[in-house]
Amino acid sequence: LELFVSDHPSTCRFRISCQAQLVTHVLRRPAPLAVRMTLIDQDLGLIDVNSKLFEGSKNEGQIRTHWRFQDWILGTNVGQFFALAVVMMLLLILGSVCWSLTGGNGDYDSSVEQSFWFSWGMFFDPGTQTGFAAGDRIIVKLTAAVFSIAGFIFNLLALGLIVESVRKLLDYWRRMRGRIVANGHTLILGWTEKTLLVIQELVTGAQDQGHKLDLVVLCEEDADQVKHELRRHFTRTGEFRLVRVRSGSPCDGDDLQRVSAASAREIIILSVEGRRHEADLSAVRTTVALAAIPRPPKCPIVAEVHFPGMSQAISAVLPNAVGIFAKEAVKTLLIRMAMQPVIGRVFEQLMSWVGADVYCLSLEELQMTDVRTVRDAQARLRHGVIVGKQPGEQSRPAVVTTARDDTVELGDRLFIIAESLTQIVSSGRCSAVPLPLLSQRSNNSLKPRGSSLSLYEIARSSMTKFLQPFRAGDLVIIVGWLAGMGSMLLTLDEYLRPGSKIVIMASLSKQKALEQLGAAQKKLRQSEVEYHVGSATSIYALATLPLDRAFVIMVLGDREVSDTPQLADSACLASSVTIHGLLSGQHKALFSPNFETRPRIICKVRSPQTQRALPSDDDKQSLSEFVTFFHTSSVEMALFTVASSQAVVYNFLLQLLHGNDFGDVVSIEVGALVGGAVGQTTSVQVQRCIDLAREGGHTLVGFVRKGESMTPEFCLAANPEDNSSLEPLSPECHLILITRHTDALSSLIN
Repeated sequence: LELFVSDHPSTCRFRISCQAQLVTHVLRRPAPLAVRMTLIDQDLGLIDVNSKLFEGSKNEGQIRTHWRFQDWILGTNVGQFFALAVVMMLLLILGSVCWSLTGGNGDYDSSVEQSFWFSWGMFFDPGTQTGFAAGDRIIVKLTAAVFSIAGFIFNLLALGLIVESVRKLLDYWRRMRGRIVANGHTLILGWTEKTLLVIQELVTGAQDQGHKLDLVVLCEEDADQVKHELRRHFTRTGEFRLVRVRSGSPCDGDDLQRVSAASAREIIILSVEGRRHEADLSAVRTTVALAAIPRPPKCPIVAEVHFPGMSQAISAVLPNAVGIFAKEAVKTLLIRMAMQPVIGRVFEQLMSWVGADVYCLSLEELQMTDVRTVRDAQARLRHGVIVGKQPGEQSRPAVVTTARDDTVELGDRLFIIAESLTQIVSSGRCSAVPLPLLSQRSNNSLKPRGSSLSLYEIARSSMTKFLQPFRAGDLVIIVGWLAGMGSMLLTLDEYLRPGSKIVIMASLSKQKALEQLGAAQKKLRQSEVEYHVGSATSIYALATLPLDRAFVIMVLGDREVSDTPQLADSACLASSVTIHGLLSGQHKALFSPNFETRPRIICKVRSPQTQRALPSDDDKQSLSEFVTFFHTSSVEMALFTVASSQAVVYNFLLQLLHGNDFGDVVSIEVGALVGGAVGQTTSVQVQRCIDLAREGGHTLVGFVRKGESMTPEFCLAANPEDNSSLEPLSPECHLILITRHTDALSSLIN
């Protein structure tokens, strides 16, 4: 018994007197006790080991623990085998005694030797009894049958125990010696719902780039369960067989060596589900484990992080590791999808391996070492359009090349928008036979389960309803609350007109909401924020919002309700359906809509399960006529895979997305570009639009065509030289341009 006493002058005397009475009471017990009063220095934490009130013998009365016989017999392997051996000897002895008492028969007499031999034969070989004659005495046949059955049951138990021991030994060897031997593979550490999206993007990227993909997944989940999830997500058996799975901890160096981490081509670290701080710390632990193995990997390592500061911590552990913070880019893309739908769809394609992609290739890889201008490189490019260049000097940043007389030098790399890498360098040499680029993908593109449409076709069909001009005094409604809402509002404010209003409704209290917004609310220049407290799934709360006066309604989900992707998606879908019903006049007792132009609804979804379900459900197909589903996790993981394969392309897209002095993607009408009046009937050839864009310092990468029925149709073409197969564009068609001179286009865009 140790008594810790404070040495503070005002309390020491009282506590010693009280505890001394306790010690005196305890010492009256007959059991030997070792009692020590220890004084602790509260300032330094030192212990006075010399202050002893009583010290007994250290070994006297020490308690020892012993096996109980039944625990040893039944609870240990040695005990179980010993029990079986004892039972076997008892059966042999009892069988020999019983046979001796029967007097024997013509085959075995009643002597001790032959009785024991009979007992052993009946025990070990139950078929021995069948050799007895049918005319033997009943007592002889009964004795043989009883001990034969007893021996049969015993052998089953003994063999079962032996088989179980051997199975455990083999499993132990498999766990200790099993490994995945691979070289030049892609190693994914961690299993979440986002892992399926990463694998899907990697498979599509490998098809576009024309190289063989070898995927290895190390996760703490059961390998069979992970394979089952892969089989459900991918429709083709070949894609499922590309992935090898091993159960283990990504934070354990031994498990990392068993998946050949040192010889990997690239390593992707995915954050675990749960709180964001814990997920980032787990990514740092995994990076430390990679650095601690005997041969640390030299390949690029990318880790998913939720806070920008964690990227520096990961890079400090391994110089070839970097943390990818893509959530802000996804939020920016979500805002552009809401405010500039055509531009948002263009970025959604460029940021993934589905549809058109951005590649960064050197002049040597393109076999264009003799070209000196972008004009010459574009003329010799067989498939694709050049939109930028990365100077050979690493210290110089990437630039957008919009003029054909821009110069290129040996060592420079060109940013090219193309459908696949194999088309850019087909036949081992570039040719001057251009083809439409951003067109419908081939049948090799991944398709969600239960859908006959590719992801590109789904994006194409959902673009037909998004050609709306901006209005002065826009009203944007946000249903739900996200982490980092302040930065999102600042980005949204840049795309609004002066006098706009942002109405937010979430279950978070108004005080907490204002605290989380902080100084961001005061920095808004174009808009003001109006906050409502209410449930995002309540029809009564949604009916209080000015839904019919909104320009766009963004349904983001509410982290205060649930952070689980499936539950959050269910809440977003329920809110979108309710808002659609209110705007359609299905609940006139609560809300009577009155609008000239129906507001757009942007619904944020996260789970791959929801992504698979949306295209195949007939109800949701009808809902998609009015609701755009933005798959945040899919876009985030697509950016993640782009960063892991081509970091320069990742940086190029991020700079282009934010629309700064680096460059921007804009959309204008054909009539505005050619200088004609809007509404004229004269069509314009695609080649003329390309030439006019080049003369103005812009690059045409696509257009949104309107047919004779005035039904918008989304399509993209890649600046082809031979446009005989393309129909002329009407003045109402919208052109997609990449430009560095946004000021020159501002009047046309407006």
